[in-house]
Amino acid sequence: MKKSQIIGIIFIAVCLGVLVNALSDPGKMAGFREAFADPEHTYRVSGLLDKEHEVIYDPITNTSLTEFHMKDQKGVLKKVKLKKSKPQGFEMSESLVIIGHAEGDIFVAEEMLMKCPSKYNEENHIIQEAGIPVE
Repeated sequence: MKKSQIIGIIFIAVCLGVLVNALSDPGKMAGFREAFADPEHTYRVSGLLDKEHEVIYDPITNTSLTEFHMKDQKGVLKKVKLKKSKPQGFEMSESLVIIGHAEGDIFVAEEMLMKCPSKYNEENHIIQEAGIPVE
């Protein structure tokens, strides 16, 4: 092999490595305190939808904005602006993972993952209400 071919192969390998690394790191897992202490980086925050506050989604004004409040796993409550339309079944979700960064006193999320209730959990709940023990 020629020197230029070897250098070309090494260059392509380095570029692929950088690309894979950039695409595979959607942010560090943290709570709101850590995310707001370092607003320049992307974080993944896990928590629960705070149902005491209203979920605001107005598709007439902006189809790509959903606003809600979320408590992280340590109980810190923050307002979240999700740059996506409101997912179906959002209010019924068991837990959320939002990916984004802090801006002022608001967490701006680019992506969100939801854990929806399992139909099996719902069936167990109905059975327990009927007084039948569940293993």
